[in-house]
Amino acid sequence: MTKIIKTSGIISDTDNTLIATHSFVENHIIRTCKLLKLKPPSHQKYVSYLKTNPPFEQIFNFFFGNKRGSEVLEAYRKTAPSFKYKAVPGALGFIRKTDKLKIPMVIVTNRLRMIEDRLKQAEINPKSFEDVVSLDIPKPNKHAYDSAIDSLIKLGAKRETILFIGDHPHDYLAVPDNLKANFYAVLTGLNKAHEFTELHLSSENIVKRLDRLSGKIENDNG
Repeated sequence: MTKIIKTSGIISDTDNTLIATHSFVENHIIRTCKLLKLKPPSHQKYVSYLKTNPPFEQIFNFFFGNKRGSEVLEAYRKTAPSFKYKAVPGALGFIRKTDKLKIPMVIVTNRLRMIEDRLKQAEINPKSFEDVVSLDIPKPNKHAYDSAIDSLIKLGAKRETILFIGDHPHDYLAVPDNLKANFYAVLTGLNKAHEFTELHLSSENIVKRLDRLSGKIENDNG
């Protein structure tokens, strides 16, 4: 029997939960290194470091050193607008379902710059979201979601039925303790299922693709 998830609002991470950021960044680092005649980091090294969820600029200093890192970052940013971001598998179907059910959805991100353009590149309509919230306090801090929760409550959502979605263990750890059962991990990032179950997230709350939740959610705003 399919478990029904009644929700009055959704808070979703953006990078690698909706938009395939890691693959874009890795591919563009490789392109930039080719342009600068540098050896790019190996895929294994890239994945290992990115799983620590570092600030974006720090990625370049880690792989290329402080001085060269700035040069690579500048070249990366200069050419990045020529390439498009893509949605992660299953994201578009899930968003179509939340639009149809009229479930208010707020997305959280550490990078507001160009977020609307990136959503459009990924063929995600920015109007599908009631709010885009910048995290003043980074995850996994327990107050990271405070502004997003407040935003949904102002829209009429009930705190106890807010659904949280993310691809990284930090997304789960930042959820208030009394709402942790409302978190669903989607495996479209770099992390594996066992990394969530080791944090005591139920395996029932882990999906390979976001659209695997589409047939389970119902609007609880009635």
